[in-house]
Amino acid sequence: LTRSGSPVPTLAIDDTEREVISIARARRRTVEARSGVGADEMIKLAIPLLAGEDCLGVLYLAGHVRSTSFDSSDLVFLEALATQVALALDRARLTEQQRLRQEQEKQRLLAEVAELRNALQRTQIIYRSRPMETLLDKVRRVAPTDATVLVTGESGTGKELFARAIHQLSPRRDQPF
Repeated sequence: LTRSGSPVPTLAIDDTEREVISIARARRRTVEARSGVGADEMIKLAIPLLAGEDCLGVLYLAGHVRSTSFDSSDLVFLEALATQVALALDRARLTEQQRLRQEQEKQRLLAEVAELRNALQRTQIIYRSRPMETLLDKVRRVAPTDATVLVTGESGTGKELFARAIHQLSPRRDQPF
């Protein structure tokens, strides 16, 4: 099926065609074969789609000998075409993998931000300055560790709010403060 859900036309292949395709894939080189007799004689050509060490598939062509022939210039063109198709397939595969990684990272970061916002709301820290953002970033980095944290500062500066924020962001958040 395509991405839109519509079926892709498929061609039934016989055992000799499977063998030609398998040999081209395994040997990583173009394979030409003939089968049948007389008017039913067929020529089959399988060109592997190689991307580095990976064989992504096989470009397969078949036709009756009387109407189809492949000379050396055709083979050069078809192998160049197979290289370009393999490159396009490989780039599409890598792009999809990158998109999935970015989506997973985005989801992870959104969850982390939501957790941090939730923890900070429970600790009632209100701020609008770059130094406070830097301090809260330190809270976020130290909270998941087993490090002992000493919070110092003048009386009335909100040290207990930062201690609660560290506790809320730590793996021990469900245990007593």
